[in-house]
Amino acid sequence: MESQHLYIKNMVCPRCEMVVRQTLQAIGITLIQLEMGHVEIIKVSPEKFKQIEEALNKLEFELFYDRDSRLVEKVKIVCREYLGKMENQFLITRLSEYLAVNLGKNYTYLSKLFSTREGITIESYYLQIKIERVKHLLLYEEFSLSEIAAQLSYSSVHYLSSQFKKIEGCTVSNYLQKRKFA
Repeated sequence: MESQHLYIKNMVCPRCEMVVRQTLQAIGITLIQLEMGHVEIIKVSPEKFKQIEEALNKLEFELFYDRDSRLVEKVKIVCREYLGKMENQFLITRLSEYLAVNLGKNYTYLSKLFSTREGITIESYYLQIKIERVKHLLLYEEFSLSEIAAQLSYSSVHYLSSQFKKIEGCTVSNYLQKRKFA
């Protein structure tokens, strides 16, 4: 049986994988393999393909087809992977080295491609996902800001706070206060 590859934008976590799996199964698609940003399925008719595309779009996922778009999406996935490993203290390499090794491409090439396609640098994207992780950790109130700073390898609480304000437009305490009243 012939297979077909789907490359999916905005698949960023295990929950996304689960949602994509359930969505495809609900419309009768046979999955061969599913991983972050990529699904291999048994080949479907153009009508069924359109149904897949519409179902994924409703969930804010997007299919893409060209090689450069796939590489940009892989950069995002590897950045998230790097953040997870860094948070668990498994890394001693820099993000640029990690990306180059894991994607088998020169970092300068990756950086230029990413900036051109996304309108921001890889470093800015990484900072955004890092601050998203800070917000997630803050909401559970299990860790103090200094513990979060250490967990995410910030050099100081002050540096974390300044990056948070740069990205979110408010201080950590203002953010927490807004969340309490939301």
